[in-house]
Amino acid sequence: MAAVAELLDDELTILDDRDMGQETARAGGFGYASRHLLVTPDPPDGEQHRAPYDQLRGHRASVQVRTVLQHAWAEFEHDIRYKGTVPEEYVPDLDRRFTLAAGLLELADREFSTIRERLRAVAPTSLSEADPSDPRISGQDLASFLASQYADAGWSHTDHYGWIGGLLLELGVTSLDELAGLLTSVDADAIIRRMGYRYPAGAVRRLDDALLAIFGQQYVDLKGNAHRVEKLTERLEKLNSPDG
Repeated sequence: MAAVAELLDDELTILDDRDMGQETARAGGFGYASRHLLVTPDPPDGEQHRAPYDQLRGHRASVQVRTVLQHAWAEFEHDIRYKGTVPEEYVPDLDRRFTLAAGLLELADREFSTIRERLRAVAPTSLSEADPSDPRISGQDLASFLASQYADAGWSHTDHYGWIGGLLLELGVTSLDELAGLLTSVDADAIIRRMGYRYPAGAVRRLDDALLAIFGQQYVDLKGNAHRVEKLTERLEKLNSPDG
């Protein structure tokens, strides 16, 4: 869910972000879990308008993000509780069973996440094998390196590792030793403060911001960044602003 929210934040302005699952958990219960985001194509105050969304200016949209298991629970509960007719004498028992099911689904989501993270930490096998003729740092090597460099970061989409490897090649960075040396020149905590992430950023996003902080306008002007110059310029302004 964090990855989807990150993508939305890259393209739109997030006006409100509520994690219903966390709110339910803070109340000591189990039940509906979904992340609700209110978005608009309008830029934040003081920022230049994003041309691709001119026709949608002034509009807002609500986006609900949840896992497959969370969606299955929500759909079933809605069909039974709000569309169906439940005899009064069965309500307490059904409430208890829905709560029990919600707890089991939360546990299943956590276990699946743990399994995935442990497998990725050992060797992300979903990444393609390195091509000996390709001078870029391989996606698999980069994924392993970033998992160590940003241990608290979320996993990024598989394709993104190869994509940012191409940007590193444009910068002349072709080895992990070179990359590690570059990253020592920036304060990762300061970058997090200046960017003001609303949620834990993925590993590739963390590297993307670090490279932006190191190379500045040179990074914005890379051929591989031609499709997102405006967004990178906004982020560069944040990085160049004093700490809040």
